[in-house]
Amino acid sequence: MTDLEFHKKRAFFEKAHQNYMEKRAKLPPFRLNIYLEGHSGKGKSFTAETLAKLMFPNKPEDETFCQAGGDGVALQTYNEQPCIIWNEARAGTLINQFGRKQVLEMFEMFPKKVSFHKKYGSVVLFNSVNIINGIQPYDQFLDGLVGEYVDSKGVQHRSETKDKEQIYRRVPLVISIDDDDYKILLNDGYQNNGTTLKYNEYQTVNGCIADLPRKFSGKAQQMMAEAMFQPVLDITKEITSKYTENKIENKEDIPDTYLLIGAEELTVIAYKIARDLHKWLMDNPAADAMKKNDTLMQLYEKYGIIYETDDKFSEITDSAVYELAYRFDEIDASKINPVEQTKRIQPIIKEVLATHTAS
Repeated sequence: MTDLEFHKKRAFFEKAHQNYMEKRAKLPPFRLNIYLEGHSGKGKSFTAETLAKLMFPNKPEDETFCQAGGDGVALQTYNEQPCIIWNEARAGTLINQFGRKQVLEMFEMFPKKVSFHKKYGSVVLFNSVNIINGIQPYDQFLDGLVGEYVDSKGVQHRSETKDKEQIYRRVPLVISIDDDDYKILLNDGYQNNGTTLKYNEYQTVNGCIADLPRKFSGKAQQMMAEAMFQPVLDITKEITSKYTENKIENKEDIPDTYLLIGAEELTVIAYKIARDLHKWLMDNPAADAMKKNDTLMQLYEKYGIIYETDDKFSEITDSAVYELAYRFDEIDASKINPVEQTKRIQPIIKEVLATHTAS
């Protein structure tokens, strides 16, 4: 086989493989983004590579992570590795190279099949982990991704502050490395369902990361690294588990209130009260009027309605709720699909509420 024939066949198989990956291969269900911050010489590069190896222990190094970096060639060595390490990453460099839209897609927690530019072509990213080895404090980096910039063609792009919460949310974990310890910071949106623009100190881990490659090698270095980074591995597993496990797959298991897709808040609240009242009435068929009234007042309180003074939910009256409860078999969202409930259930609820408000 001549060199020309070899290169032609290699090009053919590479193209076929690329087509398969782009059209048939499955993306990971979740992508974890980790930002490393700290001054030069603190051990960020060692941390990034070691975390990648520890997170994917059954793969050889060249199949574990891709070192991305350098203008125009950032993804040149990417070959479906599960982890991408973005070395010496600056917000401006990434945006100038890929554009803001693609950078946001690159760090999307629930990835989609998007082609990213690389030299002499494009590539779809199948990585489940991004480790950003930054040279800016995390807030400067994240703010920079949504700030004003001029692209490679000289076009000026305005600041997209509406994207700020999105990019903060996509980086749930920051590791801040210092001389003698490192801190694990968690996004408040992940940790407490609070604002995504705030990070909380989760744990401080004592130990000089920079000493590990300087003073240890082989098995000794591996043992020390596993001990040093176990807290990070634990929290990465927890984050990944939160976003990937216990997802509802069978349509029969969907909670009925999730089926009220697109409904107004008033309709959903009325449905929930009627559902709970219907169940209570079925369980307590002999209950007198006073007990029924007390139960209804408890349901109003449960769903945040201030009885008789809540203008926001003024259409939810006692008589309307009782009618919906007694007619609940007609509006039980768990018995029909979302399309049908939009056509049938929501109009019934709205009609009943309107009728009793008018009367």
